[in-house]
Amino acid sequence: MLLLSFIFAHLIADFYLQTNKMVENKKKYIALHMIHHFICLSFVVFIFWWVRFDFQNVFTYAIFPIIFLLSTHLFIDLGKIHIENSKMLKKYRKPSFDLLIFLLDQLLHMVFLIITCIWFYDDSLSIMYRKIKSLLLTNDTMNFPANLIFIAIVFIVTTTVCGHIISKILGNLSLAISTFEGKYAFKNEINDDRINKKQSNNQGMTEEYSFMIVNKDNLNRGRMIGYIERLLVLILTYYSSFSAIAFIITAKSITRFKQMDDRNFAEYFLLGTLLSILFGIMIGLFVKAIIH
Repeated sequence: MLLLSFIFAHLIADFYLQTNKMVENKKKYIALHMIHHFICLSFVVFIFWWVRFDFQNVFTYAIFPIIFLLSTHLFIDLGKIHIENSKMLKKYRKPSFDLLIFLLDQLLHMVFLIITCIWFYDDSLSIMYRKIKSLLLTNDTMNFPANLIFIAIVFIVTTTVCGHIISKILGNLSLAISTFEGKYAFKNEINDDRINKKQSNNQGMTEEYSFMIVNKDNLNRGRMIGYIERLLVLILTYYSSFSAIAFIITAKSITRFKQMDDRNFAEYFLLGTLLSILFGIMIGLFVKAIIH
């Protein structure tokens, strides 16, 4: 229950309490970022200290864990900022590199959440796994909060976290989603007597340039479609209805049928869809393995 609560609090602080400005300039807003985590993690720690230890040993079970969590979180964030701003690593700044940094950042946060449970609350990995599994398998109403937190974590990971990972993998190809496409034709008339003195007519050249206008609302709708798609795939995977996943891909392809003529968009669409389906299946199999 404690580890699930820690993970839920971390996800809320990291993915929902940060604005785009905070993400883009984390160094400038690092103090505000830490305040968000302090509020979320402190709430979990003090609730757990009250329920499990009845307000006993406040430093051991409340103050020290909070200091440890915030200190390690600050250390990880500062390290990430240093890597992102490093001049030596600028040549590696590709979508794959940003994705690696993001995954490593989240992995380290999860590791220190587990270490906190082990050091300050005498839990082990096997004990935590058995506790989580027993909480999820039993139908006791007392375990309803744990089940609710687990569902919330799965929802956040399936929608927001996976969406963030997919956006990093795709990079700038999100510009392939457009609400309007068209062509400008330019005719450049060239008069050059040196090239053809015998011809009196003008030599001309026509060029066509494709352009697209991206609408922010369209991007938001595309993101929402991805969220629903992964949730549906997760549910279908949990119930072993793999054949029904094909209908999701078909329905999604029909809505973009006319845009498939654009190779860039078609590749973007295929890669994004395959990644979304893959993440949905993986999370569905993970949930099924935990609950069953």
